[in-house]
Amino acid sequence: MNSINKLIRTFFLTGLVLVFSTSCGEEETVTDTSDPCVALLVDLQANSSSFDNLEITDEGYTEACNDYASTLQNFLDGGCTVCPESSEACDGTNDDTCCDELTQDIVNEISQGCALDDSGDGDDSGDGDDSGDGDDSGDGDDSGDISLEDLTCETTASSPTAVFGSENPYKPMNIYVYEAKVTVSNVSFNFPSGSVVAVYDGSTCVGTFTLTDEIGSAPISITAGADDGSSNGFTDGNDIMFKIWYNNCEFDATATFLDSDSNATEAVSFSQQGTAFVNLSITQ
Repeated sequence: MNSINKLIRTFFLTGLVLVFSTSCGEEETVTDTSDPCVALLVDLQANSSSFDNLEITDEGYTEACNDYASTLQNFLDGGCTVCPESSEACDGTNDDTCCDELTQDIVNEISQGCALDDSGDGDDSGDGDDSGDGDDSGDGDDSGDISLEDLTCETTASSPTAVFGSENPYKPMNIYVYEAKVTVSNVSFNFPSGSVVAVYDGSTCVGTFTLTDEIGSAPISITAGADDGSSNGFTDGNDIMFKIWYNNCEFDATATFLDSDSNATEAVSFSQQGTAFVNLSITQ
C-alpha cells in the first residue's frame, strides 16, 4: 500500500461508518441515504474501495486519488463530520476508542499526495526519477537538467590514432570493453556513437575503437598492437591504461578488469596475443 493510501487509512474508517454526526444535528445512525452527508459518506466508501489497493505505478492511480480527494473536500465543505460528540481525540494511546475529524490540512495533504510517489519527488513512474530520461538510479535525484553536455572538459584534443597507423598490429592483444560509462552529478550515461575508446601504454596509443552506438549486450573489441622493435606498440608487462574522447574532449577512464565470468579481478598487464576484459568509467 502506498504512502497516500496509508494516510487515508490513518484518517478514514474501515467499512461503512455506522455512526456520524452533522454540523446541524445530533449523533445519528447511518440509515437515511437522502441526507447529503450520508450520500457523501457512501461516495467516500466507494472511492476508497477503488483507490485503496492501487499502487503508484498502476493505471488509473492519479485519477482515483483525485476523485477520492475531491469527495473528501465535498464532505468537508458540506459541514459533515464523522466523530460522535462523546468521542475523544486520538493521542496515540487510545486508538481503539478515539476519533479525529477530517480537517482541511488532511484534505490538502492527500490532494498534494496524488501527484507524489513514496519518494516525495513528484514522480509517478515508480523509479524515483522525474527527469523523463529513463534514468533508474532510484536515488531520488532530479536528473532532468543533467546531460552529457554537463561534462567538464579539462583537455581539448582530437582523438588519437594508434601508433602502428595503417599497418597490421604486431602480435596483437584483444581487449574487450563491456561498458563505457560516465557519471555526472550522480547520473550515469553510456558514451554514445562517435565516442572513441583508446588503449595506452604510457603516453603511446596502441589501439582505438570508434563507437557506432552505445555499448550494448555485446562488448567492443579493441586490437592493441605490440612493439616489434620499432617502437610501434606496447611492451609486455606494462600497465594497460584507457582514455575516452567525446566531443573532442579527452577523459582518463578508470578500468575495472573482469574474469571470464564477468567478476572484477586484478588488473591485467599487456601481453602479446593476450586477452583482457574490462569495464570503463568516468566520474565527475
